[in-house]
Amino acid sequence: MLKALFVVPTLFLVFTGSFHAQDSEIVNLLNYVNIMTDESCQLFNEDGNLRIEYTSKGQVARIDYLFPEMIDTEKGIYYSQEESSVIISCWDKAQDCIEREIVIRDTRQFYERTNLKMKCGDQCDAAALAIKQIITLLRDGEPNE
Repeated sequence: MLKALFVVPTLFLVFTGSFHAQDSEIVNLLNYVNIMTDESCQLFNEDGNLRIEYTSKGQVARIDYLFPEMIDTEKGIYYSQEESSVIISCWDKAQDCIEREIVIRDTRQFYERTNLKMKCGDQCDAAALAIKQIITLLRDGEPNE
């Protein structure tokens, strides 16, 4: 019985510590990606999901909501030189899993992909890998930062 009193708090500290480490890693990866995004957009973690905000004239014009469990991390995240963007796509079976809100029109629609405008030079593939890692970390746990 006495042994159990020590095991439970120890397990709690181990799991809590791993979530905090995971939260820190996600924050660091988000900062890394956001340094390379175009000034018109930013990537955020919102309660374990991702949000991309696109601004125009200093105002949020569009918000894309991404749900990690529906994103194809194997083939659906890559840098497109033609679009100067990291492309983020849904699994085939998830189809239109990215919710897009056009703030200025107050409309919402679902799409199978989104693009995160970048100014990353020769670091664009690294930015795509960082986004893959963020999504993987969000799937593995439920950090709330």
